[in-house]
Amino acid sequence: MRLTDFTLRQNDQEQVVSCRVEWETAQKPDFQIEIAIPSSLDLQLDPTPEAFLLAACAPAMAAGEERIFVDAPICTLIKQSLPTAIEILRHWFPQRAPHAHAPRIESSGIKYDAGPSNRSTAGFFSGGVDSIHLLLRNAQDYPKGHPARIQHAICVYGFDMGGRQGKDGQPAYQALLSQSKGLLSALNTAAVPVKTNLRHLDDRTGFWGEIFVGFALSAVAHVFKPHFDIIHVASPGEPITAPVQTPFGTHPSLIPYTHSHATTIVMPYVECARQDKLACIAQSTLALDALRVCFSADTSNTGNCGRCEKCIRTQLGLMTSGIDPAPYFSGQELTLQAFNNIDIKFAVSIDLYEGFATNLPPKYAHLRPGITQLIHRARRYRRWVEGRTLGGRVRTALRRLRLLS
Repeated sequence: MRLTDFTLRQNDQEQVVSCRVEWETAQKPDFQIEIAIPSSLDLQLDPTPEAFLLAACAPAMAAGEERIFVDAPICTLIKQSLPTAIEILRHWFPQRAPHAHAPRIESSGIKYDAGPSNRSTAGFFSGGVDSIHLLLRNAQDYPKGHPARIQHAICVYGFDMGGRQGKDGQPAYQALLSQSKGLLSALNTAAVPVKTNLRHLDDRTGFWGEIFVGFALSAVAHVFKPHFDIIHVASPGEPITAPVQTPFGTHPSLIPYTHSHATTIVMPYVECARQDKLACIAQSTLALDALRVCFSADTSNTGNCGRCEKCIRTQLGLMTSGIDPAPYFSGQELTLQAFNNIDIKFAVSIDLYEGFATNLPPKYAHLRPGITQLIHRARRYRRWVEGRTLGGRVRTALRRLRLLS
């Protein structure tokens, strides 16, 4: 893969940084990565090559590219560190990296650019539990005017909303910007709308979450080098376990390997479990009004649908925190039938729902049978995945044969 033509262009509507992607091994058409913001913002993007290297590394790995050549000098720190993150992900998800080696990172030179001084702090904001908690906790920890206080909330169109080719997420994205105005204003934080097509390099759903999302966030962070030296990413809200948390594309151990000398990405509050975050959000009406956790409401509805697994999980969490969730989920009451239409697949999710079953207030006790059945299905699925059933052992053997072939 070759990354070339790092450019900045601007008109009355938007400011765009871009890079040309040329595949060398994979039989794929050339692609132009773009990251854009409205021209009305008092911000200047930088077409720094580190951003596009981060955007391209996961798709290049999955496609079996022998190398990633950056036709520009790149930061020596990221050139040293990024291969470590790639190898960790290859170890965690071998099915996503079926080729023998990760691509080499090559460039036309190296640099030690530390970026301008006196920059400020930003954070990614999606309207979800994790990102709202990040803003609330940061505002508690730092007073207004402190350089570590998050002053800009980066809201990306092209990741969870608008990230899949052929799916329009604009209604949901505009609703996110609208319903978060009260919270952001109260925190003295400015929304930064960002539009990008970088996920279209490889927009498979599972690949995005397991491999691509952390690199994509870091890519967008780097184009703001002229303004932000520290950019926050919200932690996933899982309890701390032996490997810190479940392997994932935004795992806390990967984030340090996406730094450059000019841009630092941090993930604070890893110790805060999802229920702790919801308890914090439950104390703020503005935070509850801004809450948007639903990916299923991408086109027909711009609010939280109340029926998908993320919505049900969040509703149960709010109930446990003493909040009636119906006003924030299309006015719908959670019913037993809803649990028949969702599934959970991970051990950490089983633990979460077991906590709900134990801690739900008496007024919601009628939901416990639905939670119990959901947990039962999940445990049966885990036994199959882990090869503890006949079907599971056959599945494991077939996967090993595919990896060896």
